[in-house]
Amino acid sequence: MFSITLALAPTLAPDIVEAILDETLPSTVTLFMLASNTPLLWEEQRQQVLLMP
Repeated sequence: MFSITLALAPTLAPDIVEAILDETLPSTVTLFMLASNTPLLWEEQRQQVLLMP
């Protein structure tokens, strides 16, 4: 998982990366979801993570 996180880290909002590393990301959000069709803008990423089932 750590290597996948490092591959996504440059494009994800810093607080989302922190939540992944701290394991505080909601359990409904998977790394696959984050790697698929993730917006480039950090604010849009945050909204997407909050709206994910």
